[in-house]
Amino acid sequence: MALSLLLQESQDVRLERVLKAAATEDNTVILTSLNAFWSSPGSVLDLFLESFRIGDGTSELLSHLVIVAVDDKAYERCLAVHPHCFHLKTEGLDYSGEKVFNTPEYLDMMWARLDFLRLILENGYNFIFSVSLLSLLSQPWRLILNPLNVPYSNWLQLYLQVGPDPTSLITKQVVETTSSEHLHGLLILQDVDIMWFRNPLLYFYPDGDFQISCDNFLGDPTNLKNWPNNGFNYVKSNNRSIEFYKYWYTSRARFPGVHEQNVLNIIKFDQHIKQIGVTIRFLSTERFGGFCEPSRDLNKVCTMHANCCIGLRRKIEDLRAMLDDWRKFVSLPPDTRKSSRFSWSVPRSCRYNINPYYNRSKS
Repeated sequence: MALSLLLQESQDVRLERVLKAAATEDNTVILTSLNAFWSSPGSVLDLFLESFRIGDGTSELLSHLVIVAVDDKAYERCLAVHPHCFHLKTEGLDYSGEKVFNTPEYLDMMWARLDFLRLILENGYNFIFSVSLLSLLSQPWRLILNPLNVPYSNWLQLYLQVGPDPTSLITKQVVETTSSEHLHGLLILQDVDIMWFRNPLLYFYPDGDFQISCDNFLGDPTNLKNWPNNGFNYVKSNNRSIEFYKYWYTSRARFPGVHEQNVLNIIKFDQHIKQIGVTIRFLSTERFGGFCEPSRDLNKVCTMHANCCIGLRRKIEDLRAMLDDWRKFVSLPPDTRKSSRFSWSVPRSCRYNINPYYNRSKS
């Protein structure tokens, strides 16, 4: 169908048509997003799709993947490489260029994405959302970690001692003593991309309405003190999850200028979340790992995320190395793979970024 004809359909009609074509028998779709910056040949999109093709039992999942293109160039590129593409247009928002982390344009983009996911749930579709391929420029770590201008070494030491729990004394003090425009300083770990190596549907918790990956997993999937990363989640469509997403989105008004992931880290302790009845489960980094906490056993890993890393060039280099590692691993004889201590060579370029979880997990 020609691009001009596709754009003549209403957005709701186009969305339903694309979702229906891509959905599994139980109405589950895999979603990711794309803008022009990432849409050129040889871009991160190609690495993302390649991981599906070389993963263990993941190639068939491509038929359930919907790429949400947020500008014309990305949509044209999607139509050239993938069968299920949706052109999302949000009035007053331009997604096509780079978005500097935590600027008003960046925050609008993240919150619009969250509201779009709520719409998917209301349409009756479960979804796996894999990290957005929208281009971001990171602020320096000193600005992200240091909303109170605490000496950098002191702040990092306090963070490692107490952890990222927003109810902890230190973080609570930061929240209470900074203006809302500085609350975004609590977000220190950022998304770039996720590679798929095994079918994650086989490893989600059967009782979880909302399941989310972690930058730091504490060993208990029900522990609200786990530090989640909103770049990868699995959500079942039901009244509880829909109300949860509505509450999450409307909580933006309570925390102006705050990233949606930071708001989640605050509201997950709210009494209203318990009243909604939504079951939250945090995914173990053993299967859903990243550079913050790598999945050490390649016989178990489902996805790997290039988190805890600053700099697009570094991240892309390590994502390519990650795919090479996987190819080497699967080329081993089956018996050797099962008994092998083969591990990732990454993070390499990203290893020397500020990465408290990685350093701690190595000790």
